[in-house]
Amino acid sequence: MKNQLKHAFTLVELLVVISIIAILLAILTPALNKARESARTVICSTNVRQLGLGYSMYEMDNGFMPEFVDGVVGGITWAGSLRKYYQDLDGIRLCPTASKVGGDEMLNLDENKWGSAFKAWWVDPVKSWMVPDDDCGYGSYGENMWVRKNFQKDPYPGEYFGISSVKNANQVPLIFDCRWNGIWPLNSDIVPINPRGAKVQELPYGDGSDGPNNWRRVEGAAMRRHKGGINMIFLDFSGRNVKLEELWTLKWSRNYKSKGIQNNFNWIKY
Repeated sequence: MKNQLKHAFTLVELLVVISIIAILLAILTPALNKARESARTVICSTNVRQLGLGYSMYEMDNGFMPEFVDGVVGGITWAGSLRKYYQDLDGIRLCPTASKVGGDEMLNLDENKWGSAFKAWWVDPVKSWMVPDDDCGYGSYGENMWVRKNFQKDPYPGEYFGISSVKNANQVPLIFDCRWNGIWPLNSDIVPINPRGAKVQELPYGDGSDGPNNWRRVEGAAMRRHKGGINMIFLDFSGRNVKLEELWTLKWSRNYKSKGIQNNFNWIKY
């Protein structure tokens, strides 16, 4: 019987195969990344819709939106107010694009950690003033705190909504991708400018022309987490993706007036 010759790849053939694989990966990787991001966006959209449903059920049970009660368990954060309406709140409080807490670079003066476009926010269970609310915890979403029945012992009377049946409720942000548990923009807040002359993922807290309190302003939601913006549920419980440039046109409080579409945010990266 004649010996059968086993054919092996030559070096040139191996290099050709490797080159073909590299080309295929270069072609397929962007498509795969886009598919992954689309899946994360859909999951996030589903999460905020479920959270919006919690607000709806709370209002049906009580006749008004959650109250802000400092020092009372469940009276400070949306998670504390809504937990009883969910079997697994922890399963929907994180956006898959921002599911992990950042490092010490995200620490604030209260020893909590801000979130970012791709990181979740976190509350220190020992040092935070928010500890009386046993469900501060962590999350990727925040609420417009002016939707509550009251807020911070009414320092700004007439700003909050309290109920969902208000004029133009489809323009009032309820809950959305956010860098903190909640924000409360005022009409007097200025629209931020680029503080560093370079591209960033979001406006750094305490930076720029609007000073150290910008964390409670629209900037808390100003990022490109999904499709150039964020996922948002409105006070009429509808939902959609909102582009970063559109955020200052929304009705954040009863006295908040649109600042118009902002076309100067090309310095915040996709």
